[in-house]
Amino acid sequence: MYKRYFQSKKNLCLFVILFLVLLLCASTVSAYAYTTNSVSQKVDISYKVYGGIGQSNGKKNGVYHKLKKGTAYLHVSSTNGNSKVPMTVYLYRDRTGPDKDCGHVRVKKATRYSFTVDSNSSKYYIVATGGQYETMNLKGKINNSK
Repeated sequence: MYKRYFQSKKNLCLFVILFLVLLLCASTVSAYAYTTNSVSQKVDISYKVYGGIGQSNGKKNGVYHKLKKGTAYLHVSSTNGNSKVPMTVYLYRDRTGPDKDCGHVRVKKATRYSFTVDSNSSKYYIVATGGQYETMNLKGKINNSK
């Protein structure tokens, strides 16, 4: 069936050109998605602490964030972490091999914290540890905007 259609070089050339144009359009849309302003992504962390040990792991929970290269900001709107025993929040990028550590912050109060992000990716995740309460909580958003 295809052999008969492509017997003409003109038809083959038109098909190749159409395919390349569609491929170019698809890559342009993908590039545009990464260059537009980032949308705030909700962060809602809650975990139990037993004997001073507790953790929430975004990778294990399947919660990822899309961030652009540069600085990412964690805007904490509420937390029960405090100056005596703060919650430690780590940002990682999932990748082949060991995951990329993008830094950590000690969350003592509701404010803005920053991380250095090394590439555009939708595979960033948060790990939160520590605390002294039975249940640790943090609510906020993460994005590339101050």
